[in-house]
Amino acid sequence: MERKKTLLFINARAGMEKGGSESYRIMEALCRQGCELTVYPVLPAVPELSIDSILSGNAGRFELVSCVGGDGTLHHLVNALMKEEERMPILYFPFGSTNDFARSLGIPASVTRNAASVTRGSLFPCDIGSLNGKYFSYVAAFGSFTKVSYSTKQDLKNVLGYPAYLLHGLQTLPENLNYSRRLKILHDGEVEEGDFLFGAVSNTSSIGGFSAFGSSALKQKPSPALNDGLFEVLLIRAPKNIQELTEIIGSLVSAQMDRDSPYIRAFKSAELFIESERSIEWTLDGEYGGKFRRAEIRNHPKSIRILLPAESGGAEKGGGKRRSADGRGKGAERKAALN
Repeated sequence: MERKKTLLFINARAGMEKGGSESYRIMEALCRQGCELTVYPVLPAVPELSIDSILSGNAGRFELVSCVGGDGTLHHLVNALMKEEERMPILYFPFGSTNDFARSLGIPASVTRNAASVTRGSLFPCDIGSLNGKYFSYVAAFGSFTKVSYSTKQDLKNVLGYPAYLLHGLQTLPENLNYSRRLKILHDGEVEEGDFLFGAVSNTSSIGGFSAFGSSALKQKPSPALNDGLFEVLLIRAPKNIQELTEIIGSLVSAQMDRDSPYIRAFKSAELFIESERSIEWTLDGEYGGKFRRAEIRNHPKSIRILLPAESGGAEKGGGKRRSADGRGKGAERKAALN
């Protein structure tokens, strides 16, 4: 049997260090599926061993790239892969604290089921976003609580898991509720202006472990799709008093954003331009994304191929039938997507 040359990145610290503890099982499962592995640990602090350096130094050598870790690990892999002329398919083992991207695609936590994708899975062409040239797989966000994802210490996340984000968010509650930035947002020939508390440009239905676009307003449209060329955009205006804050919280908690709330805007768009009087900090896939006064956000349709298990519901959640690598539908997709 000719083995598939597979590049595997392992973030041993991700998700309460589950990435490290499951490493052997993952390697064994992939080898059983016919993979010939080259394995690297994820070491962002060592430039020559970064995902970016390893990918660029091994162009054309591998048929598949796999990563073990959380949303942040996948974020770095996607950024590195988007720079390559030939982009290998990605097999993602989600072992982070939130796993928003995997949740939206229906990627299972089961090592065995996920590894079986190599021989019995299919490719899902996924949209990728960019903010001022930096790529993101599922969300670019600013405002209240967005710092939580990248400012929560890894040691705390390893001990507590997802509750670590909630704890850190509660500790910074006063600061977050007082957040306000005056913005001008251009999209689809429209202009949104005002003081905003929070904004998210997302490619998934889940942000930070919560259903971010579960409102009936968006349910009336196609559900959040990962390959329709459009983002789901959520903007929340800054409240001027406790009454407005209460109304905003009520709309979010009850998912009743279809009541034409003057404080909340939810819509779809492929491109946005955001200008602010002061620089604002962004988070991309839970990682620090930089600080800008002007942000240009674009959708890059079907730029990355994700390998999914045959039984995964990801394609349906992504807004269409899953297809094999050459674009064929049923009948072809069962032939291993990498063949």
